[in-house]
Amino acid sequence: MKTVTDDGTWYEQVAESDSRSSRNGADFQPRKNHDRLYSLLLAFNVTNIEQIDNSSEPPLYRVTASELTNSDGFSQYSFESVENASLVFVVDTWGLIHRYRFEATGTSRGESARVTESVQVSNVGNTTVSRPSWYRTALETENASRNRSR
Repeated sequence: MKTVTDDGTWYEQVAESDSRSSRNGADFQPRKNHDRLYSLLLAFNVTNIEQIDNSSEPPLYRVTASELTNSDGFSQYSFESVENASLVFVVDTWGLIHRYRFEATGTSRGESARVTESVQVSNVGNTTVSRPSWYRTALETENASRNRSR
């Protein structure tokens, strides 16, 4: 993810081997990314939805939100005023957002500011949960109890 303002550029990248990475030395936390996206979604009205890939399963849709309704959703970007903003994301019918791009221009700390943020989600697959160490004992105890009651 890249955030650019007149006074600096910040990069944030999720490592493939871990759900944490570095943002200028700080730990990346997926929950914060989720909260940031949620705030952005609440700040706009959707202005267009179009199917972009019906060959994938599930199908993908591009959603454009360019009608700003609540700039409070931009509080994490330190804007004093917002002149222009847009949010474009690709979502499937399960509701998974595969990627999004947020752009905004405005004033921050009395200067012109531009923020561009892009996130892409990839390699979404199945989750495997190992059985707990006590599972075999519980199963054997349950089976022994059933055999005695017969």
